[in-house]
Amino acid sequence: MKKIYGIFIGIASVMIVYAIGLFLLQEKFIYHPDDYYTSPKEAGLNEFAENPLQMSDGQTIMTWLAKGEADKPVILFFHGNCAQIAEFAPHLISLIKQGYPVLMAEYRGFGGTKGKLSQASMYADALRVYDWLKENGHDKVIVFGYSLGTAAASVVAAERKPDGVILLSPFYSMRSLVAEKPIPFAKWVLKDSYDSALKLKNADVPLLIIHGAMDPLIPYHHSLQLMENAGSKNKTLRLLPFDTHQSVFYDEHSIPFILEWLKNF
Repeated sequence: MKKIYGIFIGIASVMIVYAIGLFLLQEKFIYHPDDYYTSPKEAGLNEFAENPLQMSDGQTIMTWLAKGEADKPVILFFHGNCAQIAEFAPHLISLIKQGYPVLMAEYRGFGGTKGKLSQASMYADALRVYDWLKENGHDKVIVFGYSLGTAAASVVAAERKPDGVILLSPFYSMRSLVAEKPIPFAKWVLKDSYDSALKLKNADVPLLIIHGAMDPLIPYHHSLQLMENAGSKNKTLRLLPFDTHQSVFYDEHSIPFILEWLKNF
């Protein structure tokens, strides 16, 4: 009996240490930022200019702004969970060439921007950047999120009612996504749920969702569920049958669908 009890205690101790470690280190698994900064000039992207903005708590974050035609809506873009805005910017040039202004907002802790990314900081900063656009004469704003950035786009949709929302490779919620991964107990120790489904439930704004059917990172059923539960009366879903999580953005296979949808604005 003592031997069995000892084995039980040993297993329980390992599980507790594992859970504590997972809780403390989860940001290392979720976020993969560059800790250095690349400017538009260094990236060879003369379409963009640096546009640092002060957030509600006094912290300054970097944004890049590409000026476009005054009669077209500005595209407010939130990127994925890695690197920095310099990596994603080249794949928005097609929108800029069509005359759309683009503002890319950096996350805290990414690309030389100070601070630490969390659900709270992402949500607060996304709303503040949107407000800055409205305060600076942009009457129409389309919010565009890719991967992790769809969480930022969803909170803006819920709390600011932009003119339209584009979600590329979104997840229903971070908790539901993590629950699908082969990482025991991960969903139970997750600090931030990033519940996009809850945000979109009562957001009646024009909505475009695009997802690659071959996406192994965020399975396309997340988009199907979001589409079904989103409160928008004007919502469109495009499933690209041969695209992965990367190709749908980096190979710009989503751009033709986005440009066609933007004609409505």
